[in-house]
Amino acid sequence: PGYAQYTPITEHYLFKINPGLQRITINTSVRAGTSYTLPALSNLGEQISYEQSSTTNCTLTGNTVTFNKVGSCMIKATALAKNNTYQSMNQTIVFKIRK
Repeated sequence: PGYAQYTPITEHYLFKINPGLQRITINTSVRAGTSYTLPALSNLGEQISYEQSSTTNCTLTGNTVTFNKVGSCMIKATALAKNNTYQSMNQTIVFKIRK
């Protein structure tokens, strides 16, 4: 079937769909003496693991980061890929801790 004035298309076209990107978006400007609970899931719903990769300016317990003193704090966030649907996530979050 097709429109009466046109011939139906019978060609096949290949196209590639790139896997989606996982990420998290959070406010990285924080105040010393406060805590922040990091997201448990990425924007695509995959479980996130966190690892502290900086100085004693912050402390990471599970997915809660406590900002101990003024400076910076680096946390690495990772999540697994899923069946070529989306890529794994390896994101470094740098918090700027202020008074």
